[in-house]
Amino acid sequence: MSSTITFIYCFDENYNTQAATSILSLLRKVNKEIDITIIHKNKKSFKKYLNIISREKFLRKIKVFDFNLENIAFPNLTNKHISEATYYRLFIDEVIDCEHSLGKVVYIDSDIICLNDPLNYINDCFIDLEEENFLLGAKTDSFDEKYNFKYFNAGVLIFDYSKWIQNNIFESLRKILYQKEINFQYWDQDVLNYFFKGNYKEIDETLNFEIEITEDNRNNFINEKPIFVHYLGNKKPWHVSNLVYKNTHIYQEVFNSIFDKKYFLLPDKFNLDLNGFFSLYKKEGVKIIFNLSLVISFFSIFRHHIIKKFLQ
Repeated sequence: MSSTITFIYCFDENYNTQAATSILSLLRKVNKEIDITIIHKNKKSFKKYLNIISREKFLRKIKVFDFNLENIAFPNLTNKHISEATYYRLFIDEVIDCEHSLGKVVYIDSDIICLNDPLNYINDCFIDLEEENFLLGAKTDSFDEKYNFKYFNAGVLIFDYSKWIQNNIFESLRKILYQKEINFQYWDQDVLNYFFKGNYKEIDETLNFEIEITEDNRNNFINEKPIFVHYLGNKKPWHVSNLVYKNTHIYQEVFNSIFDKKYFLLPDKFNLDLNGFFSLYKKEGVKIIFNLSLVISFFSIFRHHIIKKFLQ
């Protein structure tokens, strides 16, 4: 197995900046070369960020693949905050070319940022997988009483790609995906859990440190010294409605350190953005008016809402 670790991301153009932030935060914390593999809905849209990432010191190589498989029915996506790209990891073997060999693999969600070097922890996990004969390393979220097994969060997955190929794991996962009688509430995460049924290696919580935006636990957060910080759910740190929470500013600080831009904000629903603005004004007062970067971001977001309303 190659000693170089490959980090895999799956996303579409709506997550270009978030994924780039995640990738760059990782590359600026590691102390050894790593590989990056991306499966994308439209890789041409990521070209601007690819040029930036390619200059990083600890990047050995990066490869971007278009997801061009057709006639696939991805379940439970209507009116959801996620896209079909969440399912792409179930098709890694069908998307990457045979010449792009993989060994040690870490799948990572695009709403995760890296705060500390993960490589020692990850290498230890690969040793444990080999010694204990597990095919997957993941962090447990809960115990699924319905199926009677522990349930993991799929934001960070550690596995030996060659062993997944040998054991037909991807093919088995897709067979589960196509079983219409199963209700996949949490998308491909349910598919993965349904297949492994609790048979995986527990990874350290710091490798998938989950936080909710609305929980102001920044002090506890820092004391835990997390490696990968995972923003759960549909409340994201790039929404105006969440700027009042301290956990949001951890993400914004990482974004600022990478791109030298104070804020990364995207439009959400109009009423949420408007309420978020007034909540922040109530908390911070008139000083937000003198924050030029924030004012420019607000203007851009509400301009988006006005144009969208006008075009309807």
